[in-house]
Amino acid sequence: MASRNPLKRKASSKKETKSIIQPEEWFNKTYSLDHYLDVFTALAIWGEDLGHKLESCIYPGSYIHVVPSLIFPETVYVDMFKGKQNHVEKFFSLENRPQLLKMLQPQSKVAAPNIRFHQVDLTAKESDGSLSLAKLEQPKDVLVSLSASGEIPITCFDLVRDGGFFVGNDDFGDASLAKGNPDMWTFIGAFEQDGLCTDNLAAYFVTSKSTTPDFTKNSGLSYSQRPFPCTKNAKAYLYQKNCLPQDQ
Repeated sequence: MASRNPLKRKASSKKETKSIIQPEEWFNKTYSLDHYLDVFTALAIWGEDLGHKLESCIYPGSYIHVVPSLIFPETVYVDMFKGKQNHVEKFFSLENRPQLLKMLQPQSKVAAPNIRFHQVDLTAKESDGSLSLAKLEQPKDVLVSLSASGEIPITCFDLVRDGGFFVGNDDFGDASLAKGNPDMWTFIGAFEQDGLCTDNLAAYFVTSKSTTPDFTKNSGLSYSQRPFPCTKNAKAYLYQKNCLPQDQ
């Protein structure tokens, strides 16, 4: 009968210990706590000045970019991506939550941020045609999309309350997509390095093409491949959700 090697068991155990997810370690591989913090801070200041109640946020395609939780009391993160050793789900797990909150604490404007995570297909729909994710969460004050695919402003329209806001960049054409659907979204601001610009918005979404631009055709394309490239690009854009008739 072959004998068991206790040294092998020890080595295996050590390897398993090393695979435990450390939220700060994984976060720092890709981001810093300043990544887009200026955008969320400017939004919060603007909202407070105008009396908008911005307390909840939903962030489809978030990966592990948890910077919104520095500003919003409640943030829901959504991403199908599992990552190495399923580290995305583990990053958000309740087991790792104390470490995650500890990482956020030095720069947090929120005493006790409420963080939730769904590892689901954000495009999945129920038999009645409604978005599956909408069954899990009530509409939020702010919808965020930063460099995420999936036509977020259209797909996730029902995840933000009427009169709520969409913050997105245009890396995957989401800002262009919202601009091209004025019945759904009203363009009200652009985030630049010095803050949120709400004046002279006519300077944005200007194209050198002589034809009337259809900015929805920019969706999903790189900047160099777009049929309607803009002459001026902001870091991110701010839209307000329009109230649609009940039958839409």
